[in-house]
Amino acid sequence: RIDPVQAASARGQGETTANASIAGAAGVTGISNLAVQCVCQNDNMCVGGGLPAGLGCGTDHCCSERPVVESVTPPDGSSGACRNALMTAQFSTAMDASTFTAQTVRLDIAPDAGVCPVGVLRNGWCEGAAEIRLSSRNIVEVIGERAIQKTILQISPREALRASKRYRVNLSGGAVGIKSGSVVAMGADYIWTFITGADIC
Repeated sequence: RIDPVQAASARGQGETTANASIAGAAGVTGISNLAVQCVCQNDNMCVGGGLPAGLGCGTDHCCSERPVVESVTPPDGSSGACRNALMTAQFSTAMDASTFTAQTVRLDIAPDAGVCPVGVLRNGWCEGAAEIRLSSRNIVEVIGERAIQKTILQISPREALRASKRYRVNLSGGAVGIKSGSVVAMGADYIWTFITGADIC
């Protein structure tokens, strides 16, 4: 005998509609509609159990890929950047713009012989090297038949950066860092550096 109500559970993302044929005794069959729901409560429920690495639990209770930075400008390790350069970071998914703050996005400068021209020296960098404006815009990238929403973070210095100096952009990850639209955090900080030139472009 098959119970009229049966329960199934799934970890991670699943289809919300599915059909199942249930074979019973004496060739009796039935068709049932199944609802597969995401039920994660925290990030720990998105680890192991055959799930791929790099997942976090979102507000929809689904295990989703953590956002990653796909590209930046000026390029990491580059030199000769304009002193008024617009810094950008493109993320792999749509982001929660409210998590782009002065605490999660920071522009630092390398010290001169251990002395900070501006900012406070911490861990070999002068933090808070320049005041910045933060903005973002969403784009849609089509890959095959999929349309993927992504966010580009834009960082503008309020004043021209110092000439011929090494700068570092630090994007904070983790529980108090930058998060996706489904409130899944970056797994770790993302950092890139560049050296300014002499010109304002």
